[in-house]
Amino acid sequence: MDTNRTAKLEFAVQMSCDSCVNAVKGVLEKDPGVQSVHVDLAKEQVLVETALTSLQVQSLIESTGRRAVLKGMGGNDYLAHSDLM
Repeated sequence: MDTNRTAKLEFAVQMSCDSCVNAVKGVLEKDPGVQSVHVDLAKEQVLVETALTSLQVQSLIESTGRRAVLKGMGGNDYLAHSDLM
């Protein structure tokens, strides 16, 4: 896997508590194709920098029992323009 070719992915994820956040972060951070994860519980938002495809990331998130919907994707400057930073 070419880690120089990463994308920023934004997902809307059904989360209602800290254990939801921990489950989603845990499954994503274990995958070697994921470089970084930012979870915002209040916005039910997950931002991922990854070399994986959006479907692979969505599958990882949904393996925790939560529904995930891809909201957007971008290149290396995507997070710099995010309202979370």
